[in-house]
Amino acid sequence: MTLWDDKKLFNRVIDRLTQREKGYVKFNKARDSIIDYFRPDLGSDTTPDGDGSFFAEGMYDGTAPWAARVMSAGFQGNLVSAAADWIQYQMQQSELADNDQLDMWLQDVKEHNREVYQRSNIYKVLPPFTLDGVTIGSPVMMIEETDVVKGVISFLPQHYKTVFVFYDKSNMPEGVIIKDKRWTTKQIADKFAKTKEEAQAKLSKNVFNQIENGHWHKEHTIIRAIFKNSDPIWDGDNFKKPAKDWISVYFEEKPAETRKDEPLLT
Repeated sequence: MTLWDDKKLFNRVIDRLTQREKGYVKFNKARDSIIDYFRPDLGSDTTPDGDGSFFAEGMYDGTAPWAARVMSAGFQGNLVSAAADWIQYQMQQSELADNDQLDMWLQDVKEHNREVYQRSNIYKVLPPFTLDGVTIGSPVMMIEETDVVKGVISFLPQHYKTVFVFYDKSNMPEGVIIKDKRWTTKQIADKFAKTKEEAQAKLSKNVFNQIENGHWHKEHTIIRAIFKNSDPIWDGDNFKKPAKDWISVYFEEKPAETRKDEPLLT
């Protein structure tokens, strides 16, 4: 039995994922029942045994999904929308109120962030994200800077069956692992390897050969782990921790003989 200190970072991530997956089996089974009656849009898939059955086939009218959409649209639309003046800032210290210079600075911050949100996809993804919250519950969204030059950020909601959240004793999130089986060869190349040399150095032989042969739409499993800098998952394996409060790594889920030990991206 390999001790924790001797394990590779990939194996540590897999250990943590395995421990959390068991708790999500019952949770996601309950979500599947909710989808049957409230979210047919999330269940347009055949059952695992391939018998051709579809989720939500027991639904006999659309009252439940209609009510869920009305609730989420009203809730989200009255809080955040492109048409609403929803961004407001003020100093936390009350003694700094009514300071003209600070008020001008806060206005500049507000206008800057308004433009950032307008360039992003937030107003497109918030409605389905909010609907996830009022139906299946506990939605997770990642935020990434997708164009540094233009200052564009993207909001990326995660499918509920790919996300495994870890909580501390105060029930606050202290980490998350995302296991997504839908990464295409092209998406992997675009994200992790801009050149042939990078692809050969970082990616598994399987993915590299698919790039070489132009098989861009084959699907692969990518595992992303995000934990606090202080988490013991980062200790050992000669991993050089970035000087950040939270650390994120990506791995291919491949056999050891074809997978690279180093993360695809940190």
